[in-house]
Amino acid sequence: MILVDSGYLIALAKPRDELHARAQAWTEHVTGPLLLPEYVLWEAINYLSLPLDRAKAHVLIAHIAADPAYALILASPHLFNAGLQMHRDRPDKAWSLTDCISFHIMRERGITQALAYDHHFEQAEFDALLRRDPPN
Repeated sequence: MILVDSGYLIALAKPRDELHARAQAWTEHVTGPLLLPEYVLWEAINYLSLPLDRAKAHVLIAHIAADPAYALILASPHLFNAGLQMHRDRPDKAWSLTDCISFHIMRERGITQALAYDHHFEQAEFDALLRRDPPN
């Protein structure tokens, strides 16, 4: 299992993104399931809300819905509260609430890898796959 972060989704949706080619390469390399927290999907869609990008957001949603490798983790009071607690407990970090929720999910499920570029994943001792090219 690999957790999906918003940076990966945004890179896939935007061909001019500097991580687009690497995100596509990882897409071809990984096998599911790809765990996608609903909070992460919201973050990606919010990022793609400018009129120029809005159609890309809906293409991305359709791609995710059609790909059986994706497993959507629905938002819940439990996840929100656990993420909020981590956010509160780590005032030394610049981790977003969405990051904290993702970290909680990863720890709870024993996941060590994320399709993420965000160095916060490495700070939390996870493997941020988008920080390197996939192996050949």
